[in-house]
Formats: sequence, structure tokens, C-alpha cells
Amino acid sequence: MQLPAGVTAAFMIAASNVAFAQAADADRPEEIVVVGRVPGPPLWKVSNGEHAMWILPAIGMVPKDIEWETARVERLIAEAEELIAAPYGAYNVTVPTNPLSLARAYRMYRESTRLPDDQTLADVLPPPLYGRFSDLKAKYFPRDDGIEKLTPYYAAWELGNTILERENVAPFPRVMRDIDRFARRKDSLRRTDASYVARETVKPAEIHEMISAESTDFPLDAQLACLERRIAYFEHELPAIKRQANAWAQGRIDDLLASQVPRDVLDLCQHLPEAMRDEAADVAAVVRQNWLAAAEAALTSNVSTFAVLGLDDLIAPGGLLAALVAKNGYTVEISAARGAAEAEPVRQTTP
Repeated sequence: MQLPAGVTAAFMIAASNVAFAQAADADRPEEIVVVGRVPGPPLWKVSNGEHAMWILPAIGMVPKDIEWETARVERLIAEAEELIAAPYGAYNVTVPTNPLSLARAYRMYRESTRLPDDQTLADVLPPPLYGRFSDLKAKYFPRDDGIEKLTPYYAAWELGNTILERENVAPFPRVMRDIDRFARRKDSLRRTDASYVARETVKPAEIHEMISAESTDFPLDAQLACLERRIAYFEHELPAIKRQANAWAQGRIDDLLASQVPRDVLDLCQHLPEAMRDEAADVAAVVRQNWLAAAEAALTSNVSTFAVLGLDDLIAPGGLLAALVAKNGYTVEISAARGAAEAEPVRQTTP
């Protein structure tokens, strides 16, 4: 059994997507997520002489029922010698698979996500914050009373899962199903995954110790700040995630670049227990090394490579693309798909 993320020890360090986009400008109207067939995203092209790597940007959310013009991506994958997947890192804590260990771990997980002593959120939230939470609950999931029994931290994540589904956006793996389908058509295509997952099996008693430590590391006041930030996001900033999804779908380069959260923006809900921070840093370092090595090898040996990489790693000064270019001096260009809204010519950029 693998324990759920954020409970005792499973966490993801994604070099791929950011689920919550930048705050919306106050004077920009809320956008409806695009429907119908759309041009699809701009692509990054990294060149080393005659060798090229085309990169599809991955974002947190895309229009749920998107139908995008895939002909260019299909052609580039058909011409490529290698596909490099978007990298991610994880440190997963598991328990032995015998029934007793599984039952004990699951019970501990349930206990860790719920308020003690039959309390509800009405008992622990300040009245103004509970009123705002209740408004969102009434709008999006009026019949789900189970959320009232969760700790503020887990209630914050449950809010996001439900509301994003109702707002007609879907996680980026929706697009990756298309990419995988195109890749399967070419038997000779090499697939490279730079991800790294470290795994550790522990006893249920150790799980209990980790849960206790996590509760100490993430006290109630920090959980309240997390929940308040999520509520504020859905009250005022939800249009930003729709604008990013629309910009990706319609190939609007400038809007897509402007939509991404800088790396140094703190997410109050991204909690990592103190005991696991060294492991997190180690996993992130391995993922970074793996991807850079794979990209360098591809740009040396392949005429054409297709890759998927998180938008943040494409545009951030400390991202993977910037590190690749700084080390090797490659040329980088961005181009919108044919027919993209506000289409722009291929342009060179320096990450």
C-alpha cells in the first residue's frame, strides 16, 4: 500500500506542472474555457546545429473537453528518434502488503485527515473564514458533508479537486493520453523517462510516528492560512487558471508566458514534513541531473527529438531549459501552431 501524498510521506516534486496559476488582473473579465477544436500550444525548439528538440509545454490544467489540432505534434513525433517525458520526482513510503499492516496504515491515514473529538470545521475556523468556506461548499458540493470533518489542510485540497472539475478544466494528463497514442504508432521511437522515485517500506508503528511529527510540523494556524489562501483563490483568482488553459489551447504565446507563477511564489499549502526535506532535495537533484543528461545526449545523437516539459522549467531563470542552454549555448525558439489566435512568427528567446 502506498500512502496518499501529504499524509505521512509520499510527496511529488514535479518539474512539470503548477496547479494554481498566477493571480488574475482585477480589470480583466473572467474567461470561459474554450470549447471546440483549437490550434493547440506553442512549441519550444532547442537547436544544436542540425539537431533539434521540440518541446511541448505542460501546464497544470487544460480545458476539460479540449479538441486540439494535433497534426504538427503528430508529425514531429513521427519524425523523432526519441521521446523524453516530463520529469518528476517522488519519495514514496509504503507499508508491507499483509492485510494487518494495510488496515493499520489506512486507519492512521483516516485519523490524520480528520479533526479530533468529533469536531467539524465550524468548531475550528474563525467565523468569517467558515462563512466563506460555506459559500463555496453551497455552490459546488452542497451534499458533501464529509468535508466538514476534515482538517483545514485536507479540506483545502478537497476544495480544489471538486471545484476545478466543476469549472470544466482537467489535469494535464488529459493531453498526455494523446501524446502516448501518437508515440505508440512508431515502434522504433525510444522513450526516455528522467523521473526518479525513491521508495522506502516502513512498519505501521513508524507511520504513526511520522503522522505525529507531521501534525507538529504543520500546526493549526498554518493549516488555517492554507485554507484561507485556497478559498481566496477560488473566490477571486480562478479566472487565471482558465486564462492559462485557454492560452495553451489557442497557442497564444504571450498570454501563456504571462500566466505562470514565478518559482519564488510561496504556496502555503505545499507542506513537507521537516523529516523529509533532505530526501526531497536529493530527489529533485537526481531528477534535474537525469533530465539534463537525457537532453544533452538527445541533442548530440538525434536529428530530431520530441519532449514534454513543464512551463515553469521552460521559462524560469532557474529552470531546466535555462540550465541546458547556459551549459551548452543552444539556440531556443518558440513558435505558435498554424491558425493559432494572435499567431506570432517563430522567435528566438533566451531562458
